[in-house]
Amino acid sequence: MLLAVLALGCGVGPPPVDPIDAVFPLALMAPTDLRFGSSHRPTPLVDWVPLLDLKRVGQGAGYVEYRGKLPFRSVFLSHSAARQPAGLGMRLKGGSPRFVYAGGLRPWTWIVDKHNITVRVPEDRPLTADSVEVSYQKAFRIEASRDGASAKDPAAFALRTEEIGATVTRGVYLPPPGEASWDVVVPNRAVLRTRAELLRPEVTIEGVKSTGATASIQVVVDGAVVASASCDLTPSVGCDLEAVVPAHLAGFPATVQLLSEAGDDATLDWMFFRDPVLLTPKDQGRRVIIVFVDTLRADRLGTYGAARKTANIDALADSAVVFEQARSVAPWTLPSVRTAFTGRQPEEWDDARTLHGLLAERGWKTAAYVNNAFIAPAMGMDREWGAYDYNFLHNAPGQVRFVLGELDKQPDRDQLVLFQLMDNHLPYNEPEPFASMYVGTQHPVPRRYGLYDMEDMKDPAVRKYASDRYDQTVQFVDSALGELFAALRPDDIVILHSDHGEELWDHGGAEHGHALWDELVRVPLIVRAPGISPSRNDVPVSLLDLAPTVLDLLGEPVPPEMDGSSLLSVLRGGDGADLRARPQVIGRTLRNQDSWALLDHGTKSIATLHTVSAFDLAKDPGELSPRAVQPGGTAEMREALSSTLGRTFVPVLSVRAPGNKRWPVDGALQIDIGVPVRAAWQGLNNPGGAAVKGNVVEATGRPLPGEIYVLPEVPLTDVRRVEVRYTSPSGAPWTTEWTGETVSLPGPGGHTVTVGIDLVPVPADVEVPTSNEELDEQLRTLGYVNDDE
Repeated sequence: MLLAVLALGCGVGPPPVDPIDAVFPLALMAPTDLRFGSSHRPTPLVDWVPLLDLKRVGQGAGYVEYRGKLPFRSVFLSHSAARQPAGLGMRLKGGSPRFVYAGGLRPWTWIVDKHNITVRVPEDRPLTADSVEVSYQKAFRIEASRDGASAKDPAAFALRTEEIGATVTRGVYLPPPGEASWDVVVPNRAVLRTRAELLRPEVTIEGVKSTGATASIQVVVDGAVVASASCDLTPSVGCDLEAVVPAHLAGFPATVQLLSEAGDDATLDWMFFRDPVLLTPKDQGRRVIIVFVDTLRADRLGTYGAARKTANIDALADSAVVFEQARSVAPWTLPSVRTAFTGRQPEEWDDARTLHGLLAERGWKTAAYVNNAFIAPAMGMDREWGAYDYNFLHNAPGQVRFVLGELDKQPDRDQLVLFQLMDNHLPYNEPEPFASMYVGTQHPVPRRYGLYDMEDMKDPAVRKYASDRYDQTVQFVDSALGELFAALRPDDIVILHSDHGEELWDHGGAEHGHALWDELVRVPLIVRAPGISPSRNDVPVSLLDLAPTVLDLLGEPVPPEMDGSSLLSVLRGGDGADLRARPQVIGRTLRNQDSWALLDHGTKSIATLHTVSAFDLAKDPGELSPRAVQPGGTAEMREALSSTLGRTFVPVLSVRAPGNKRWPVDGALQIDIGVPVRAAWQGLNNPGGAAVKGNVVEATGRPLPGEIYVLPEVPLTDVRRVEVRYTSPSGAPWTTEWTGETVSLPGPGGHTVTVGIDLVPVPADVEVPTSNEELDEQLRTLGYVNDDE
């Protein structure tokens, strides 16, 4: 760390204002003055660039193979090159035959890995060093965003997040010659600190690189520099900068400055200051550590009654409040995490403030360390974090050690840290001694099996093997957490939770995302905080309550728009009467049809196609003895769902394609209900759309939506007949009818089409996304993309 201290002369009088302890997060504050240079590219950015270091590496039957280095910083976030990355292309200069990606060992094929491209051409068409050009639209977009000459909003251009290695981090981008200044009042014992580095180019130009630059920070009082530090940067080495302001200047007006200066020339001098902050350092900063264990069933932990004890989590629970009736808002990751860190329903994500964003504005250092593709930066989940580190399927011990190292870097500053452990999620990969803890050395299915393997498991012995494997991953995670818990301070606020559980054939299914049983949505929630006595609590709570609870524990105001409630009074021994009377809405299934559940005064009602089942959880915690409710639910149920979620729930007709995946081939689909249609829309997780024409709904889009909801102008009881007409481009029209008595109908190609009554919300403007083209490989690994369907 580079450090410098300068002082004013002895004639300085008393400060004009009383000194206070304060933190100024500069990357979140509008600069008083701002200037910067251009992007410093030596040549204009074009759509195609030459392949680097193209060399002949082999040959086969009728082809010659060449390999070269991709001129892009990173193409893959994933493990596999089996599919062409979105936006990546290649061509021969001057045109060429059409190349086939991953087309095997034959001419006119190509394939890439993370850093290289392999091209195969006929033996009589040898390549030269500059004959192959490549294009990657993501890299070009990032490069274009660094062009200071075209910045329309200077503050938005400079105050940004950048992806550095695996981390998206907030800071100030200042290509030289640059200066960013903020007018502040010097706080007590003020220290200015940041990390400066040169960003790596997204598109490499052979033989061209930065010659280095100088980064400086300084504090100016009454025209004199009173504290400063600087360092010379190279493209591969950054530096930590810290400048201490003389203590007697606390309370004086000052200007804080970040400065960038080019070296021999300004080529590729893309300077970035990570999380610059002027602060009063604390003897010991407060810490909130949120341990997010993905796919963790509450009932597989010892503290929640499991016979197989989880020593480290159980020990944490013994010093904490254990919420025995905590639930998620969804049976899968993305909506659950959005809710946990906003205190809002997941549909409100785009407009919601986050827990970490609110604390960052108050000077907290915030960092998240995650490894699930559904919450990767490409899904927008890095929003408002100071640092967001994404390592796909990083294992538990590595994640714990990494986080402990990061926690120690600024011990004098308040810190909020979230870290996720992914080892309970498919594909299981627990090492020894955990790999044989319960199953021994025999493996009736491949050790790394996936979702579609689980769905095919019928043998009870194989299902037991899978369940035992799940418990082995729980033990692996628990062991890793022992190292974390041993390193934490007694005054740390520690929260352990999950986003959802895992069905292991409890109700006939496996994995998660598809249903709303408690093994999927009841989650562990354990809270340890100073001044809070250990206890066990049966108040029904939700992940909606996590963000407001943390704010309240820290003495920070809870925004009134948060849908969740602070649990502080319950943590202090309150009876939680208001929470017991509060309905909870659970839904947003990822796979299969939309499904919604209502938890109200101990009764959990689950609405699926043509069925609503109610369970008394006190008497039937396993949800094995349903009480039937009329399809579409009661008026009271619909009112509770609507008022709680802020969206109108209505009974509708649902028409589902075979298997609820897709229609066998693209064709024309019409649904005639015999009475006027008020509205129609596709299911939450289905592409395509629906157009209304009188009594008829016509499906639109390619592919056709897998599920269509139809809302008549009249009560559903007045709908006497529904005709579904499907016409294949290559076959005869197919027609079937529904009279209200049957929900499963023979469909095209021997498949089954289902028609029935469902209970769903009228679509909101914003729905939860379920995929991202850049992350398809990770989603395939996790089992959510199956190309055989």
